[in-house]
Amino acid sequence: MMIHITKEAQQKLLSIELQDGVLPRIDAEVAGGCGLTVNYVFIFDHARRNDTIYQSNGFPIRVDYFTKRYLEGNAPTIDYADGFHVINDVEFDSC
Repeated sequence: MMIHITKEAQQKLLSIELQDGVLPRIDAEVAGGCGLTVNYVFIFDHARRNDTIYQSNGFPIRVDYFTKRYLEGNAPTIDYADGFHVINDVEFDSC
């Protein structure tokens, strides 16, 4: 999977001092049933079971197994404007 990071997000990532074992992560928050809504958040945390680490522009990005299922086949973009944002223009229909 390819993950894009905008220049603004790259600059912000370079300015953050991370604790040992903490890396950036794309995390999915799922709501709904029929007409499933997936919101992505960009957080910093420790490893989880079954994490995959992707390298993007020299930055390691963690993705857990649950989130990876919703991102596969897509190329999400991480942007920064008053906070980190994950842009992934894929809609899901679970009906």
